Formats: sequence, C-alpha cells, structure tokens
Amino acid sequence: MLCVGKTNPDQDLCNGFNEETKNGSDMTIYEMLLDAALNSIRDAYNRKVNDQLDASPDALLPTADSQITDKTEFELITWLVIRH
Repeated sequence: MLCVGKTNPDQDLCNGFNEETKNGSDMTIYEMLLDAALNSIRDAYNRKVNDQLDASPDALLPTADSQITDKTEFELITWLVIRH
C-alpha cells in the first residue's frame, strides 16, 4: 500500500507538483497522458469489436449509443501521480 502509516500528504512532493504545474494551471503533460490513455481505451474497444465481427457471422455491431468514439465523454473520478 502506498500510504501505510501515513496520515498526511508528502508536502515536498505536493510542492514539487504545484511548482511543475503552476499550481494546477498548466496541466499540459497530464492532459497528454490522459489523452493517450483514452486513445488506448478506444483502440482496445475497436479491436475487441472487430475481433468479434471477424470471429462470428452472427456477431452484431454495437448500437451507436454504446460505441466508444472520439466524441465519447469520460468522467475522471480521481488521479494519482507517481514519482520516482
């Protein structure tokens, strides 16, 4: 567990993150990482659908409202920055 025995955040790490991101106003690097993760989710979904269509003549295309596309909205619930 990352926080065993810890009751408070590591202030040095928080200060470094705040400095790097200008107190959260410049999240460019993290937005790029999030975009890469979302693209990976979309690619994996499309591969799975294509594999199902290739594997069975009875396979059906997912309905338009259940497909993951560039327009699909995701909700970020939480995030974690890991430093080494």
